Amino acid sequence: MKNCKDLILWLVLFLVSCNHIEVNTSDPQLSNDISTSKRNGMFIKNYYVREDTSNFIDAKEIWLEDSWKYEIVSSKKVPVKTGGKQINILVSKFNSKEFNEKNFFITWQMEAENLETFGRVNNVYMFYFKNDVVPDSLKVSLKKKMEDNSYQTVSSFVITSR
Repeated sequence: MKNCKDLILWLVLFLVSCNHIEVNTSDPQLSNDISTSKRNGMFIKNYYVREDTSNFIDAKEIWLEDSWKYEIVSSKKVPVKTGGKQINILVSKFNSKEFNEKNFFITWQMEAENLETFGRVNNVYMFYFKNDVVPDSLKVSLKKKMEDNSYQTVSSFVITSR
């Protein structure tokens, strides 16, 4: 009888663990691409590179979406708007050994005018806007880390909404 109880206990623990969903529900998220943003109902509009003084990166897609995070609803992860907006830049290719995903925040960074919040997941770089006021165009600078740990702008490009 004891072995039967142990077996039932292990079976219950196994079944409970199978229904457990491991999802980050506290940090803001960003979509991997425009199609995912549209599928999740977060997409707002496209942006494109209007002026480019660099050949350091190739932007495959640029879009504005609602800021969001995951919540668990009926044992499923569901994207939920959190307030604010974000412009995401999906980089398809780095054209410089110095400016690449691996060295991001080590030897270089990307900044936009009048914005402090910036993030990256995989090859998607994100600029966050706390309110719903998002400019139609945005100047983005690529900055190289100097020996004194300061950053110097080496290139820039302007993105504009369509």
